[in-house]
Amino acid sequence: MKIGENWIQKIGKVNSVILGLLIVLWGCVFLVHGQVGVVAFVLLKLYLPFIGIALMGITFIWTIWRVVKKRKIAQPLVGFLMSSIMGATMLTNLGIIDLAYPAQTENLTSVIVEWPFQETTVVGWGGNTVAENYHAAYPNIRYAYDLVMQPYDINSESNADYGIWNKAIYSPVKGTVIGTCNEEKDIIPNLEEFSSQLGNYVFIEIEDTGTYLVLAHMKEGSVQVKVGQEVEVGTLLGNVGNSGTSSEPHLHIHHQRQNPVEILTFAEGLPLYFKGIDAGALPVKGTVVTPNH
Repeated sequence: MKIGENWIQKIGKVNSVILGLLIVLWGCVFLVHGQVGVVAFVLLKLYLPFIGIALMGITFIWTIWRVVKKRKIAQPLVGFLMSSIMGATMLTNLGIIDLAYPAQTENLTSVIVEWPFQETTVVGWGGNTVAENYHAAYPNIRYAYDLVMQPYDINSESNADYGIWNKAIYSPVKGTVIGTCNEEKDIIPNLEEFSSQLGNYVFIEIEDTGTYLVLAHMKEGSVQVKVGQEVEVGTLLGNVGNSGTSSEPHLHIHHQRQNPVEILTFAEGLPLYFKGIDAGALPVKGTVVTPNH
């Protein structure tokens, strides 16, 4: 009998398949990268944990049953271990373990853009670590920012009480508008009555790189540009709102490789840097940013 066949016989065919799947997926994340790595990571983080947790229950019961029957328990124990590994990434979703998507920043297409506001702004979330930027845990928004203005995080249920509410958003890049949404209602802060992920948004194909900029959570009816419109740096795009998956008024902005009209969840997030501000090119959480112009 071949070594491989002997191994499969010992641990079981199902366990062998699960082990092989985990090796392939994590290999894609750490070795292949690109959109293949993104898809693998999303599967590992958002889908397989639920299967793993269900299998943990099944293999636990299976182990107890075999103990009662005084039968060998090697295979169910291995199955419990495999399913535990599969389900462990749920801990990253719950914030118990901080796991940033392991992107190779130096090998990705980055852009340096202008600041989208003409007023002093605060970086609500931004940076390379999950502690500074929860977006870092998700490959499509790996380098995203959430921007706010004083006052913020005040637990008010009135959008007008937040400093960034209704502030004008200006295009940080030269490019072409490829997607907009302008009809979604703004939600009450902190109630989490979400009806979509992005809410009202503007998608721009960046002229210099052919990559895409996503600006989201804009105010209902405020979007000033149309699909197909060419925009320059400084073109008025709309106003900050509180639409989509949002806890309070803010601007979400990120850079990605794939067309966001077609792909969002499985898109590859790309580095996004800023110029023309009195802060570093990659301002982290808590940084107060004032445009130089």
